[in-house]
Amino acid sequence: MALINCYECGNEISDLAISCPVCGCPISGAGGSGGGYSDSSGEIPEDIVALSTKLLAQETSPEVQAIKLQILKRIATESDVKPARIPAPLNITEIGGYLNLMMKLRQEAKQEQHEAQQEAQRKVFLEMLKQTLTSILGLPMQTPIE
Repeated sequence: MALINCYECGNEISDLAISCPVCGCPISGAGGSGGGYSDSSGEIPEDIVALSTKLLAQETSPEVQAIKLQILKRIATESDVKPARIPAPLNITEIGGYLNLMMKLRQEAKQEQHEAQQEAQRKVFLEMLKQTLTSILGLPMQTPIE
């Protein structure tokens, strides 16, 4: 086993390593039969990935935070981008349609909120009316339980 320099970050790593432990850069020609953590397909087993993820998530040192940031940048630049659930508008008419839909949904939410407030006010009014009539008629009053 010999130490080589990572061509991306310059860190010293084992020549048997599959990727640099600092920046995650894959090492070309690495991972022979004598070392590394890969299986026969060249993939890192899921249990090792899960363990490393847990260890990285728990660590708060600045060095590990920098490694996390490099990993996230690498994932962002190399992974497939998932398409949006709503297709991109092709013209100004579609943009206007999206805006109208969003305004309609917002208006409906406000209407529901307004109706809920009115219902709460109606309940308070009915309770006050009940207490007033009970008092006028001289009937025993029940105090509301809160």
